[in-house]
Amino acid sequence: MKRGITGAVRQQNTRLSEAEANSRLQKQENEYIQRNEKLLEKWEKTEGLGLGNGVLAEMVDKNYYNALALARVLENTEVSFNNTLREYQTSSYLGITPQEIVKVFRFSYGNSIAPDLFNFWAMESVKDTFYKIETKYGSTKRGETEGEVIYENYGNGGRYTKSTEEESLVGDGNKTNFTGTLPVFPAVPHSFKIYGPKGHAGSDINGVLGGTAVTGTLSGTIDYATGVYDITFTNAPATGEDYIIEYVYDVEDERLFDQVGEIKLDIVPYDFRAQWHSMQATWHRFAEEVSESKLGRSARQDMIDGVADVIRKSQDEFFVKRAIRASRWADAEKFDTDFANNGADSDYANAQALVDVIENARGKAYKELGRSSVRCNLLVSWAAKSYLRKIKGYSIEADRNEIGFFKDGELGGYGVYVAPSNVVEDNMIYMFGRGKDAMATDAVISVGMYKGAINSDELEFANFKNELGFGYMMDYKINNKYMASRVELENLA
Repeated sequence: MKRGITGAVRQQNTRLSEAEANSRLQKQENEYIQRNEKLLEKWEKTEGLGLGNGVLAEMVDKNYYNALALARVLENTEVSFNNTLREYQTSSYLGITPQEIVKVFRFSYGNSIAPDLFNFWAMESVKDTFYKIETKYGSTKRGETEGEVIYENYGNGGRYTKSTEEESLVGDGNKTNFTGTLPVFPAVPHSFKIYGPKGHAGSDINGVLGGTAVTGTLSGTIDYATGVYDITFTNAPATGEDYIIEYVYDVEDERLFDQVGEIKLDIVPYDFRAQWHSMQATWHRFAEEVSESKLGRSARQDMIDGVADVIRKSQDEFFVKRAIRASRWADAEKFDTDFANNGADSDYANAQALVDVIENARGKAYKELGRSSVRCNLLVSWAAKSYLRKIKGYSIEADRNEIGFFKDGELGGYGVYVAPSNVVEDNMIYMFGRGKDAMATDAVISVGMYKGAINSDELEFANFKNELGFGYMMDYKINNKYMASRVELENLA
C-alpha cells in the first residue's frame, strides 16, 4: 500500500510494523483533513470571493482534496496580511485591499487546468513534507532484489513468502537417471514431489520415491537431511519434456533462518521548500481616470483580472511543459489517422480504433509498476481535439471558455483538455494520470502551494506611472513519471 500526507515531523527509514505505520499515517491524514475542513466553512461564508451559493461546494464535489488545498492557501495568504498590515492597504486611486489580493488567487486557481491534471496540496509552512509508505524486499536470497518496492516488482514475489522451492529436470530423449542436490536443505519429510505433463510422484517418510510421471513409473530416493536425490525413469523422458521437483524446506532449522523472506517498511519523506514566483503590474493614472470616468469600469477590478490571467496561464504552461518532459520515459504509441492506410471504410470508422491505442498508452504504467492511475486526463492540440471529437461517445463541455488552456469535454472517462500549439504539438496526445489518495501520490507532478498572492507597497512616480508587485509561493516535484504517457497521431491533416 502506498500513501502520503503532510506533516511537520521528518522520519526516514523508520522500522515499524505495517499496522503501526498505517495507524500513524491515518492519524496524521485525519488531523490534516479536520483542520482544513474548518477552513472550507470559513471561506464559503466570506463575502467578496465568489465562493458562496454552492460554488465552493461544487469544487468539493469535483475534487475534495483540491478544495481543501485551496482553503489552506487562502488562509495562509490572509494570515500573512494580518501579520504585516494593520487592516487595509489603500492608495488614492487604485487601492488594493488584502481581501482583494486573496481574490486574485481564488480566480486563477479555480480556473486553471493544472489542478485537474496534477496534484496540488497546501503547504502548512514554508518548509513542509509529505510522506509515502513503501514496503520493500529486504533479502536477495529468495529471488528478489533488496530494496525494491514490493508492489512495483512482480518477478518472484509469489515464492517470497513461501518455504517451497522448485527445481527443474529437462529430458533429452536418452537420459533416464537424474541426480543432484537441493539448493536449500534439510527438506521436510513427505514434501518431495515430481510433477510431469501426465502425472506425478512423491516420497514416503524414508525418502523412497514412487509414482508415474508421463513416461511410466519412476523410482529413486531423496535424503531429506543432505538434499541429495537420485531419480530413475523407466523410460527416458522425451527431448524438451519438463519435470518440476517441488519440496518444502525446514524453516525451523536454524541454519535456514536467513532463507525466510525479509520485509522492510520505510516512511519516505518528500520535502518541499516554497519559492517566490513574482510579477510586476504597471499602469498610469490617466488609464484609471479613463477607465472609471469614460468606460464606467473599475480599474482596480481590471487589474485584478489581468493578474489572475497571468497567474493562471503561467501555472498551466509551467507544469504542463514539465509533465510533457516526464512522459518521454517511454516511446509514444502510434496511430495512423489515414483510414485508407488502416484498411477502414471511412475516417469516422478509423477514429473509433484510437480508443484502444489510448488505453494501451495508459497501460504502460501498469506494465512498469503493476498498477495504473485511477483518473487519467488527455492534453491535446486543437487539431488533435478535432479528431477526437469523431469518436463515438465524445461529450463536449457545455460552458467551456476557449481561452488558453481549457477543458473541451470527456471521452470514455478521460477528461480532454486543449493546449496552445506552442506547448503541445499538433499530432500528439499526452496522458497524465493520478491517484485518489489525499496526496495523489501517483500524480505526474506534485505541487505544494503555500501562499496564493502577496503584493508589495505601491509606487507612484513623478510621471504618474504606478507599479505594484505580486507574488505567490510554491514548490513542485516530478513525482511519478510512469503516470505520463503519449500517443502520436500519424498523417493528421
